[in-house]
Amino acid sequence: MTIAGLTACCCSTGVDNARAADISHNRLISLPQTLCNLSSLSSLNVSHNHLQDSGIPWQKLCTGLNQLTSLLLGHNQLQALPACLSLLSRLVQLGLQSNSLRQIQAGAFKGLGQLEVLQLQDNELEQLHESLGCCTRLVALNASSNSLSSLPDSLCSAAKLQVLVVNNNRLTSLPSQLLVGCSSLTTLSAHNNPITVKYLRNAPGYEGYEARRQAQASKQIEGRVMTDLSKAFSEGADVEQWQRWAAGPTGLGSDGSGRAGHR
Repeated sequence: MTIAGLTACCCSTGVDNARAADISHNRLISLPQTLCNLSSLSSLNVSHNHLQDSGIPWQKLCTGLNQLTSLLLGHNQLQALPACLSLLSRLVQLGLQSNSLRQIQAGAFKGLGQLEVLQLQDNELEQLHESLGCCTRLVALNASSNSLSSLPDSLCSAAKLQVLVVNNNRLTSLPSQLLVGCSSLTTLSAHNNPITVKYLRNAPGYEGYEARRQAQASKQIEGRVMTDLSKAFSEGADVEQWQRWAAGPTGLGSDGSGRAGHR
């Protein structure tokens, strides 16, 4: 079921057994509660709308659509993620990029043990809750372009994590056992943060990570599937701190934000 050109949405009869719903790229400011009655849905795409927190019946959605494996909410106007999200225990993919997220309630990730792909980039998050560690099957996490000063220690339990992208934040360190616990990690990108390549090289588990990274890069080059060769030689962080990290009274730029053009 794909619907376009909407400013409002209602669920008509005859779609009760729909497995996928795509109402992305519209101008919706809210979702109808009747959408939550489509209990057979495994995929819901409502990205690229104008959805706000008050426009999503979160409790009904998370209880009524508990068969969802893919939920795409990117490019909306959401500011908070409720704890009841944990009820969507079958989720494999969760897209929340390019919203205005400032808060993820404690326990929101607690029941998401099947989650493999999490997109949080381009938001306003200052922290990620420790419940992220419950996502033990996580393969790819993108949390770039937020205001994160740290990552939760629980992330170290993500043994299947292969891709971690946290560029453009305020990170001054990483969890001490990140490169040890994330034993499948082949891509770490933490550019435009205060941490440097030297920091990474001194981190426990760096040798193992670097061996995996180089093997992955060699495989991609040999298979001619890498379009940006600079990524093959990147160890995951900047060689030197950017000037803005040394400026200002807090060491986080002249405005203390640590980010250029901070929202």
